[in-house]
Amino acid sequence: MDLYHSADLCVDHQGTESVESITLNFKDVKKRGKKTYLKAQAFAAMPNLRLLRLNYAKIQGAYEDFPRRLKWLEWQGCPLESLPCNFNLEEIAVLDLCKSRICQVLKKQVRQTNK
Repeated sequence: MDLYHSADLCVDHQGTESVESITLNFKDVKKRGKKTYLKAQAFAAMPNLRLLRLNYAKIQGAYEDFPRRLKWLEWQGCPLESLPCNFNLEEIAVLDLCKSRICQVLKKQVRQTNK
């Protein structure tokens, strides 16, 4: 599958259950000054996605749509300053956010209970 067809999975909301890995690099797109956004909802239709490399990608939508069984996330050049609390990282083994604006991995409130 070439770059344009791979991007169509995310941009045109055409996810598929058989996809296990996706690699998209938008570094050259960024250099040309073009803005390309991926739709977070497209990842909801990819429950078997384990490896996701979205370098220099901008994502629109709710991050809870990302597959819960994702093992490897590489998002170099991530434009966010923190990953939202609804971004599921429970099964992540590798998280590569180098060259990104990330200062905090998760913003989450911890609730204390009195016993």
